[in-house]
Amino acid sequence: MSFGMCGPPNGGAAASTGQVLNLLNNYLKNQPNLRPGRLTAVGNYWEAEILDAQGNLVNKLRIDPRTGCFYYQK
Repeated sequence: MSFGMCGPPNGGAAASTGQVLNLLNNYLKNQPNLRPGRLTAVGNYWEAEILDAQGNLVNKLRIDPRTGCFYYQK
């Protein structure tokens, strides 16, 4: 099962942890100076840290596993 940004997963079910990680990795694949950090479940959303090459926090994203939409936190 796969989905794109702001596109619901097949069957309308919420994405699994692995699918959310896949989505995040695909989002960052063309930005070599950034990498995903900690992924934490917060209520109905996932909160993902975006780190630079030195491991410094650059931004936080909130990911809705039901829709695949990203929301910037910082």
